[in-house]
Amino acid sequence: MDQAIHLKVPAVWMQEEIVHERAAQKAQMQAMQPDVIPSRIIFVPHWKYLYAAKMYKLHVPTGMASKMFTHLASRSVFIDYDYYGGDESLGYWMAHELGHLVANTADENDAEKAAKPYRKRLKGAQLVSLQ
Repeated sequence: MDQAIHLKVPAVWMQEEIVHERAAQKAQMQAMQPDVIPSRIIFVPHWKYLYAAKMYKLHVPTGMASKMFTHLASRSVFIDYDYYGGDESLGYWMAHELGHLVANTADENDAEKAAKPYRKRLKGAQLVSLQ
């Protein structure tokens, strides 16, 4: 981490076995530079994720799984901690959720279109892998 500070790296992303999910998510958000920022990003256990999805009447298209979802009215992103598992796809899927916020729609296709520049910024960001 000291090396990253010394180099003035704008984002640090620990890809292998992310130790602190919130720190990784924050670094990825900084790299993506979203136009709209979620009010809250909430990592919850699976049972609480299912409960929130039911309470907010989340519709998951047939054949798709959901590791995270955005509640537009509160600008909150819920992440299923048990199924998210700390893999490096956090930034990819967070870009999709940001797409929902920017487009202000629940439409998956619109969210994917809006996510493209965020994924491009994330990919182009200087990422340092700490060992």
